[in-house]
Amino acid sequence: MLPYCLDFVTLGEEMMYNPMTEAIYAFIECYIKEQGIPPSQREIAEGCYLVRSAVIRHLDRLEAYGRITRIHNTSRGIRLTKK
Repeated sequence: MLPYCLDFVTLGEEMMYNPMTEAIYAFIECYIKEQGIPPSQREIAEGCYLVRSAVIRHLDRLEAYGRITRIHNTSRGIRLTKK
C-alpha cells in the first residue's frame, strides 16, 4: 500500500524528496513489519505499480542515501539501516 502523505526527509546536510522513492521505502518498511522478511524486487514492483528497472533505480538511490543496504546476488537482500 502506498502512503498518501509524503514529506521532506532530512538526510544529513541534504534534502531528498522523491515521492516514489519514499513510497518504495515505506513499502519495504511495511512489508518487513507485516511479513517478517524483506520483499523481492518483483514484489516491490507489483506493490508500487512500477517496472522492475524503475525499482532498481529507486533502490540504488535509497542505498546511496544510506537508507538501505543490499546484499547483491541474494534473494530478498534488502536491509533497512538505522535512522
